[in-house]
Amino acid sequence: MAYGKIKVDTLTWDNSGTDTDITISTIPTAADLAAKVGTADIGVTVQAYDADTSKYDDATANFTGTLQNGGSNVVVDSDIGVTVQGYDADTAVTDATQTFTAGQRGEITTLTSSSGVLAVDFDASNNFYIELSENLTSVTASNATAGQSGSIFIAQPSSGGPYTVGGWAAAFLFSGGTAPTITATNSKTDRVDYVIRASGEIQVVWTGNY
Repeated sequence: MAYGKIKVDTLTWDNSGTDTDITISTIPTAADLAAKVGTADIGVTVQAYDADTSKYDDATANFTGTLQNGGSNVVVDSDIGVTVQGYDADTAVTDATQTFTAGQRGEITTLTSSSGVLAVDFDASNNFYIELSENLTSVTASNATAGQSGSIFIAQPSSGGPYTVGGWAAAFLFSGGTAPTITATNSKTDRVDYVIRASGEIQVVWTGNY
């Protein structure tokens, strides 16, 4: 079989009667393709996971190689082969020192009472708010974890009050050992600022009449 070279600048593809020109210089070489593997130029799209079916929606996805994203963020899944977890440089992590250059905000979770009992679940939020609708005879705490801090806002209603608050759980430790009497004026708010030193020790500072 004879071997040789054809020197051209452009190839023309006869696509069922429609000619398409391809410039030779734009065709990537094997070295060009190898250099782009693992970069943003060559990647994969992974279909979103559907929790209702416990499967990925794209039935045609069938990755057989190893996809690397920082070396460890690859999870094998029998439905499609792999799931790639993207890295977001703007997302804070929990195991490293962070320097925030914008305001950080914790939500304020609204609480309600029932039969005179106010239950504060510290897993739900750092900050809490309740507008009283009855006298509270018990304030309980659950999932208190050392290091958590925040505030509990206790508001009197504009009408129908004022109501009282008592029966704080033993874990709430007030300065002097006694919980103060909240402001007994409609439309006024008192604030409990807390720091959890241990699961059974929630140190509290109370300010009132806002």
